[in-house]
Amino acid sequence: MSEYSFFFILSASLISLILPVFAAADSDRGDRVCIYKHENFRGHEQCYRPGEEVSNLKHVEISSIRVFGHARVAIYEDRGFGGTRWNSLAT
Repeated sequence: MSEYSFFFILSASLISLILPVFAAADSDRGDRVCIYKHENFRGHEQCYRPGEEVSNLKHVEISSIRVFGHARVAIYEDRGFGGTRWNSLAT
């Protein structure tokens, strides 16, 4: 077996072991909307994935909202998705 064959096999093995780690890390950073208790995205963080609906955030203090990826958020003034609506689209 030549040096190049050994190097190729070793490299392919390492890459196949490392790729799942990067895939798992990337899925954690996907599309989501996070709300924060304090300004400038500090304090308690609660995140939601696309398709999740929360009809009542009663007793939740929200000072900042961050939109990740291609997620969108629609925030309503009243409970049960009523009242004035505010939309945002991540850029």
